[in-house]
Amino acid sequence: VDWSADYRVFSRSPWEGKNLFDRMMTEAIARYLDTGPLVMAWDDTVVRRKGRHVPNTAWRRDPMSPPFHVNLVWGQRYLLASLVLPLYREDGESSPRTLPVRFVECPGVRKPGRKATDAQMGQYREEKKKRRLSVCFVEEARKMRQTLDQQCHEKRELLCAVDGSYCNRTVWKAGLERTRILARVRRDAKLCFASSQKGRVYSRETWTPESVYKDDNQAWSVRRCFFGGQWRDVRYKEVTRVMWRIAGCVGGGLAQGAVEDDPELLAFLRKQGSAKFITSVCGGSIFLAKAGLLQGYRAATHWAAREQLAKLGVEVGTERVVIDRNRITGGGVTAGIDFGLTLASILYGEETAKIIQLLMEYNPAPPFDVGSPEKAGAELVNKAMLFMQGMSSLELAK
Repeated sequence: VDWSADYRVFSRSPWEGKNLFDRMMTEAIARYLDTGPLVMAWDDTVVRRKGRHVPNTAWRRDPMSPPFHVNLVWGQRYLLASLVLPLYREDGESSPRTLPVRFVECPGVRKPGRKATDAQMGQYREEKKKRRLSVCFVEEARKMRQTLDQQCHEKRELLCAVDGSYCNRTVWKAGLERTRILARVRRDAKLCFASSQKGRVYSRETWTPESVYKDDNQAWSVRRCFFGGQWRDVRYKEVTRVMWRIAGCVGGGLAQGAVEDDPELLAFLRKQGSAKFITSVCGGSIFLAKAGLLQGYRAATHWAAREQLAKLGVEVGTERVVIDRNRITGGGVTAGIDFGLTLASILYGEETAKIIQLLMEYNPAPPFDVGSPEKAGAELVNKAMLFMQGMSSLELAK
């Protein structure tokens, strides 16, 4: 079949995809959703392609892959939004249906080759952050809110139901107006409340959705819902003012040997194993290693603790900051500044980290080039070790 004539017609007649959907959405809302919130289900999908030169195509994970057996397909990535229509309001027995109202391409970023420069890799990481699915969802949800306002639905709330991959900082911090997010969260996610102690943001005690589910002291609530062709009583538990710790940092010190094997402390650290980032500075990596959180990872530590960290089965890095997947570890004392700026760039972007560095006037120019054992020499290292041993004894005596 020769499609060249059709391609020529469409190439000369550009159109916006949203204009195709908005008319259907207007009529559907008028007929089926005259009151209450406007519910939309959002998810990403992959449209398979065969051509190698189709724009924005790449190898992507097949969403239909069986559990623990990921398949890859060649295609384009799209974000799909569907308006949920409560048909049971019409006849009392029909299940809800969804009507597609958005189908937006969310292209990724092609990773540079092995010979790429540091500047090219940095640009790639920044561009990758801008094109994440969560960012695409926030942009499209905001546009959808504007479209609904233009259709005279500014007083109606938009309820967006999303998958667990959108349950993250980007979405929760977006501040979408007159929009609520209904997201699935991992049952073992470490959650907490705000701390009542001065100087602390998060409380020390953490809990998980699974622990709330199993807690008999937490009362059940019941809501009448239409599901599976009939009205049913659905039980749920509600917890409000929840906070989610995205990162925690374990530090060290001269007298840390007195508490390195404390069972309560190590048990607490193990419970944080599902955090988004596991971090440490100075000798804090020793605590993480003894808690079993650095097995199979590469990590940094204070130069005086490198041998001890290696004995714990950890691959030791001599860099000031070591990043291995979601483990971010820094060396001793001043390396903590590099560590902090690195973590800030990951969480808030490179430009924000640069602003912080400038405000701190962090432009180190030490008077002596002896900031590492490799540069200091054996004699100075031995004297420093003796000094630390004496200081450790004084700290323990306190």
